[in-house]
Amino acid sequence: MDNDMVRADVGDNVEELMVLEDAPVELVLEVWEPTGDAVVDAALEDLRTLDFAELGDHVEIFSSIHDQLRGRLTDLSDSARS
Repeated sequence: MDNDMVRADVGDNVEELMVLEDAPVELVLEVWEPTGDAVVDAALEDLRTLDFAELGDHVEIFSSIHDQLRGRLTDLSDSARS
């Protein structure tokens, strides 16, 4: 797919979007903003590795992110009880 046009249905609007397969990094917008929580931000940063990882590695990456976020929620829950 090399600079193909894609039709996106956005509510009542239909837009044509240009998809750049190899878009320059400086043109790619962040998909998340830092949360201020180091563990959560690290987990979200790990999502970036999906772009460069083999498909077979995605399960391991998602599992690691899930474990990080679950651990953080447990920490928050434990500290709220104290």
